[in-house]
Amino acid sequence: MILKSKDGERQWGLGSILLLFLLCTIGLISMTLEGVQQQCVDKNVAILHHGSDRVNSYFSRIQGVLLAAADPVQPTGVESGTLERIQKLGIDYPEISSISIVDKQGNVVYSSYHQQMNYPLSSEKYFQKALKSSKPGISDLYTKLGNRAVAVYVPLMKEGEVVGLIQAIVDPYKLNNLLSDLIIGREHTFLGITDTNGVIIAFSHPQYIGTSLTRLESIQLALQGQHAAIAETSALGKDWRLVVARPLADNQGAVVLSQPTRAVYSPVTALLQYEIPAVLLWIILIGVLIYRKVLRISQQEVDLMALQAEKANAVAEIAASVAHEVRNPLTGIRGFMQLLSSRTKDPKAHEYGKLIVEEVDRVEVIISEFLSLAKPHSMRRTKCSLTGILRSVYLLASGRGIYNGVDIEFIETESIGMMADGAQLKQAFLNLCTNSIQAMPNGGKLTISVKREAGQAFVLIQDTGEGIRPEHIPRLGERFFTTKEDGSGLGLAVVYRVIEDNHRGKIDVRSELNIGTTFCIWLPLE
Repeated sequence: MILKSKDGERQWGLGSILLLFLLCTIGLISMTLEGVQQQCVDKNVAILHHGSDRVNSYFSRIQGVLLAAADPVQPTGVESGTLERIQKLGIDYPEISSISIVDKQGNVVYSSYHQQMNYPLSSEKYFQKALKSSKPGISDLYTKLGNRAVAVYVPLMKEGEVVGLIQAIVDPYKLNNLLSDLIIGREHTFLGITDTNGVIIAFSHPQYIGTSLTRLESIQLALQGQHAAIAETSALGKDWRLVVARPLADNQGAVVLSQPTRAVYSPVTALLQYEIPAVLLWIILIGVLIYRKVLRISQQEVDLMALQAEKANAVAEIAASVAHEVRNPLTGIRGFMQLLSSRTKDPKAHEYGKLIVEEVDRVEVIISEFLSLAKPHSMRRTKCSLTGILRSVYLLASGRGIYNGVDIEFIETESIGMMADGAQLKQAFLNLCTNSIQAMPNGGKLTISVKREAGQAFVLIQDTGEGIRPEHIPRLGERFFTTKEDGSGLGLAVVYRVIEDNHRGKIDVRSELNIGTTFCIWLPLE
């Protein structure tokens, strides 16, 4: 049994170590996956930042060239130098379809595309915005002369006032080269620009120009001047995508990058293919060890129960073999004591004689109790006085306490009657008092009290003895468990069986080493 216990402890210790390694492995995998996932997102964010910087630089460069081309400011006409610079601008930037100069009233005074001369801009929102803000800007996507276009404009200033503007009309379908190289080799990745309404004005996939992305939360945040990276359903399809968005300079729109989440997190998926089997292996190992431990514990319990049964059978056989020999002299003692009591007139002698007869009867019951460890003892419930039983226990314990110098006190508040097996209760209480007296070899105090409490009888047996170790308290009442060198381990087993099993009571033990022990007993009165 000792070898099995040590082997089981080693197995349990190994299982604990493996469990610790499993938890560490899971934590490491979790941190690794979180780190890899963040790296995947960071890659898309880095591409987006590069793209937004490129777009801002592109529009700023065109606005700078436009401003240089219109110098000196001539909102009512075009000088030959200005014309040459405008023509060169169209050559350097083939995506620019036309360049126009507009006066303060919105009339086009010059355009490299002559048909635009007949279309004033006074009603256009971006023209009104330019007059009010005096800042360069980008228009929202609009349709003019049957074509979609975006205007990049610069207000013309003279003496601190806006006197007109110069604008470049950009073909959005030719802007895809501005961004497409940033996403080469990235599967199903979209990169583009939206205007202030969330409508696509330039895209790596030109077929989506003019599509509104305003239902995307990331676009809404970007148009409010915030950076965003959110996994959400695509506005261009039904797939789930990571959408990263960043506002353009001066909140003139947004740059957006979207990629299917399966492609974004493909490194995470690849990592899981290797990590999950490792975790499963750990779980299987720990499960096997725990299963073996449970089987070992179950076997130990079976062995212990078998040993207890063997002890009970041995006690029963011994009790049965000596019961006849013990009962014969007890019968003689009982008869002669009754005879002596009948021939004396001393009240004290009568009381002691009656007590001796009762004790002989109790010895008979004790012999039966040894036999009852192997087979149940029948209950003989009668109307009895619990107070009287405890008073008798007090008298018996007082005689035993004299030899140990133990002062015994009995406290009763009222007479309490109940239906019970009086002999069993007397034996149980006397066992407790005997244990208390034995726990005070150098003297002390034993208090026995009884009272009615919440419809129950409450019995308190309290001593000032050596106390019980905390680890021993849960084992009290276990057959053959004892801490005394000459103990049998049957006394408290009888107490617990009588109180809890036979009389449906409850026992609570409170003990402190070198201070004392208190047995609190509740017995139902119904």
